[in-house]
Amino acid sequence: MKRALISLLMWLSATFAGTAADDLPPAPPALAQHQAQDQALVLPDIDEDEIDPETAEAFGRAGDAYGGGDFTAAISIWKRLAEAGFGPALFNLGVMHEHGRGVRTNYAAAAGWYRRAALKEVPGAFVNLARLHVEGRGVKRDPAEALHLLEQASQLGSAEAQFNLGAAYMKGLGAKADPQEAAVWFEMAAEQGHALAAYNLGIMYQAGKGIERDLAEAERYFSLGAEAGDALSHYALGAIMVDKPGNLKAAADHLRIAAEAGVVAAQNRLAILLATGKGAAGGKDGITRDRESALMWFHVAAGLGAANAAKNRDALAATLTDDVRARAKRRADAFRPKPVPPTEPAAADSSN
Repeated sequence: MKRALISLLMWLSATFAGTAADDLPPAPPALAQHQAQDQALVLPDIDEDEIDPETAEAFGRAGDAYGGGDFTAAISIWKRLAEAGFGPALFNLGVMHEHGRGVRTNYAAAAGWYRRAALKEVPGAFVNLARLHVEGRGVKRDPAEALHLLEQASQLGSAEAQFNLGAAYMKGLGAKADPQEAAVWFEMAAEQGHALAAYNLGIMYQAGKGIERDLAEAERYFSLGAEAGDALSHYALGAIMVDKPGNLKAAADHLRIAAEAGVVAAQNRLAILLATGKGAAGGKDGITRDRESALMWFHVAAGLGAANAAKNRDALAATLTDDVRARAKRRADAFRPKPVPPTEPAAADSSN
């Protein structure tokens, strides 16, 4: 791509170095560490109608203690419930031993608690035990056993297990790589609202990898991921829309959400859009230019290592006043990523 021109007189003809619409961040790996943390530290909900009131009350007290940082009290209650064979308590004891909360970290003990919880059909126990087998922590490293455990949890309806099973088949973990099989499990998880599964499936449809290329389906799954609060899906939607006439406002909204969550490619792409007010498709559907905000986002992206953003930052800065440059830099220095909240999908019309 051409480098951005720094001459003020030539500004309108400058071309920023961007990111191709289909050059999306890679799909997360199977059983990635951030997914492991999310899965392990979310204590399971229980249906109080299906257990006796005393157990429900005790489980709730333990959860309150855990939330308040009193891990010793939480473990004490969960041990009493575990002795009675209560699955969620068995699972939580595995969490505590795996992450050293109230006890010393002990992966072998964690695996033991997860096995007992799996016998009670707690889906998260299968997923966490599978991860330990992938990592070889507290148990023998055994990807095939991990795959078997994920299959069991998937049959119980666990979207997290279905996502990880899809990722395992995508990478050939525990079995021969099979993108078509991966797509099946990603779809099952995505339809349950699993954000990263929707994003991965969107990439597969966009690239035609393992399934027939279908850009409409790719956009649909990116939309599902965005609704579930996935920043990468917001970026993917923005990257698609910025190249279509009449979609710049929506593109900017999606790119901004992803940029604020820390997606570097989105920060650079949003900055280009704000600097020029135009998308790749051109036309009369531009948005209001905001060069100060554009420079701020170029600063942020460049600070995170995006080479194109550094070039773009320098090109844009040369056309702006000292005051604007200073404000943009202060805003960039104050930037902190924030999580993307899920959104409620549009309600169906029931007025018939």
